[in-house]
Amino acid sequence: RRFSPSARRTWPAKGLRIRGSSGRDSSGAPSTELSKTLMHRTQTRSSIPGVTDTTPLSCRYGHPSYYNAAGGTCCGWRPHFNWVVATCEPNSHQQESNFCYGLPACVAKAGKDSCGAKINYVAAYQYDGTEFVMLDESTAGILHPDGVEGEFSKGTGWEQVKDKFTWRSGDWTSKWAPWGDGSNGPRGGTPPAMMWVLS
Repeated sequence: RRFSPSARRTWPAKGLRIRGSSGRDSSGAPSTELSKTLMHRTQTRSSIPGVTDTTPLSCRYGHPSYYNAAGGTCCGWRPHFNWVVATCEPNSHQQESNFCYGLPACVAKAGKDSCGAKINYVAAYQYDGTEFVMLDESTAGILHPDGVEGEFSKGTGWEQVKDKFTWRSGDWTSKWAPWGDGSNGPRGGTPPAMMWVLS
């Protein structure tokens, strides 16, 4: 099944308030603090029947990026999760990293010359109360109506699509993850259960 959000969030986000303010700056535009919060918000409802609506699963603690419960918003993170793959493979922005320091040189090579992980695909699944349903936009491989496939030795699957999942590196030389801007990004997996398969 192809995952697509059932509704897009539009401004103003209903029920979202900054403590002690209207959520707008002196010019009437959304405040910087509120914009930061909206940037990390995702779809709370899934298009997959039976999946938990995460709307009531926050608004208890301050957003961690504001350092504590006395931060600038009343809503915390909702329980949405996804995968991150990190390797020592060099890229155009970074050639090495702290976690890769001192490892054999072949770990930092790309493709068939690498002695690092040889990934066929990464698949993400959401439990709907009966079965696990694949989340297409959080799955990196060749998608088919009945699943996902890929074979590292043939350069298919992960190797074909990983550039669409490039994420900010730093601690590791290269990172990949399903990501996007707030409610336009992947919803990820939520309670009651989710699963990831790295082949």
